[in-house]
Amino acid sequence: MPEMQWIPTSFEDQVKSLIESVDVVLCDIDGVLLNDSTATPGSEQFVSKLRKRGKKLAFVTNNYYQPMAVLEERLKPFEASSEEIVTPNTVLLDYLDARKFNQEIYIIGSGVTKRLLRNAGYKLIEYKDIQSEDLSEDPVELEKLLEKAEDACTKVGAVYLDMDCNNTYAALLVAEMILMQKKDILLLSGAVDDMGALDEKLKVVGPKYYIEEIERFTRKKSVGMAKPERGVSAVINSKLDIFDSGKVLMVGDNVRFDVGFAVNSGYQSCLVLTGVTTKEQVEDWSFAPELKPDYVVTNLNELCEKF
Repeated sequence: MPEMQWIPTSFEDQVKSLIESVDVVLCDIDGVLLNDSTATPGSEQFVSKLRKRGKKLAFVTNNYYQPMAVLEERLKPFEASSEEIVTPNTVLLDYLDARKFNQEIYIIGSGVTKRLLRNAGYKLIEYKDIQSEDLSEDPVELEKLLEKAEDACTKVGAVYLDMDCNNTYAALLVAEMILMQKKDILLLSGAVDDMGALDEKLKVVGPKYYIEEIERFTRKKSVGMAKPERGVSAVINSKLDIFDSGKVLMVGDNVRFDVGFAVNSGYQSCLVLTGVTTKEQVEDWSFAPELKPDYVVTNLNELCEKF
């Protein structure tokens, strides 16, 4: 694979050629355009220049817990519309709508996701709808729970797994039971982070571990609604009429999720060092070789000033 190009050392005409070679630019939000509520250096000018040059834009985030109205407010400096914002929740809705899905969904997920699905007309079943009282580790109690779940979930056609602050071991047992008993059921998942950040100070264990556990137990691979999964690019390609993936540039700060998403989707990639990835990590590369980005930039100002 070609070596990474550091934008600060690239010639101006190389950067201009890069921008001219793409029709669509996808930007992650946190760590790329914004750090909390503060715009990163050059990010507003970068987006403005792209708009003036007629590039199609999408703001692609794995943020599942902020409603669209909050994301729109945060992205006001970039004049982002709701149609340009892509989240695991919007991808999930597009996926279900495209399939004309009309069955019930057993969900382990955030309140934002649940409200969005219900407002779109989907019928959800949560663990609390099946069992409201605490359980002991008595096998008899667990068997009774699964019997109740079987009766309650006869119309379930999909299981959706994502971050849920109220998740329980018993809720996972119900998900496993549904998936084991219904061979044609859909298994869908949001972001598979091992650690999530709800804000700059609060970091929490991510849903990766229980999603992977259910996949192993049921021998079913979930269809991902978040980066780096190709289901996200399928939605983006359809919405933006993308027919040549090589004319798309993904700009992100996370090697696994952003660069991995670009690699999986056939997009060009630019890694920005204003978020989770440091210059030292890039120079002393310990990630998978195939995840090396096409371009690396310290911040978007260094990219913006060259085109």
